[in-house]
Amino acid sequence: MLSFKLSKFFADYKFTPSDLSLNKDELVVDVLQNLPQQTNKLFVELSEKNLSGSSLLDDVFVDAEGGIYCKKSIKLVKPYVSARYRIYIAAGVLVEPCAFIKGNSVILSEAKIRHSCYIRGNSIIGPGAVVGHCSEIKSSILFPYSSVGHFNYVGDSLVGSYVNLGAGAKLANLEFRCLGDKKKNFLPKIKFNTGKENLASDLSKCGSIIGDGSEIGCNAVLAPGCFLGKNCVVWPTVFLKKGVYPPKFKAKLV
Repeated sequence: MLSFKLSKFFADYKFTPSDLSLNKDELVVDVLQNLPQQTNKLFVELSEKNLSGSSLLDDVFVDAEGGIYCKKSIKLVKPYVSARYRIYIAAGVLVEPCAFIKGNSVILSEAKIRHSCYIRGNSIIGPGAVVGHCSEIKSSILFPYSSVGHFNYVGDSLVGSYVNLGAGAKLANLEFRCLGDKKKNFLPKIKFNTGKENLASDLSKCGSIIGDGSEIGCNAVLAPGCFLGKNCVVWPTVFLKKGVYPPKFKAKLV
């Protein structure tokens, strides 16, 4: 199993002051595996601290299957809490029309949730982060000021601070399966490629770990199991194979 700690990819950042927060000594694969529980703990902590938050914005948010749908643009002046779906949206967050948010989800201050995006749950959107038009986030963390701005897919991934995904960039999280596996609804465990060996994991889905400050170009596709160090660059339209890439790595078209 890969034993990389968060500190290899991200600055030490705490979403709250408590022990429920991420810390630099946690292993990235453990964070991914435990993300539903961590998101729920963060929801409980934040919602309990903001009992005066609004849950009555019926003219803005409407119940939808498993989550809430935004009818009109709003910049929250106080936190919004949905106990039913376990959704917390902090004060200062902008939510635009047609955004759909499922629980568990935590969206922190000054984030921008733009028109027609889809947050599928078990996700933490960090302060100042952007989830843009027609982008989908599933079981992932966007660290502060990361941007997933246009037509992106981010599945089972950790996206570092000040990372930008160009329009159409995708972080794939599911490897190819044979017809027999599909008929059985079987998801094989993902193996990580270290460059020297393939290591088995307990994860059936795993997207990418993208270190702080990295740039992913338009229409690039990252295969399941890409680990990029800090300040990497993936050029537009590149397909990046699974693997562990050092800081400042540049993936160019050949």
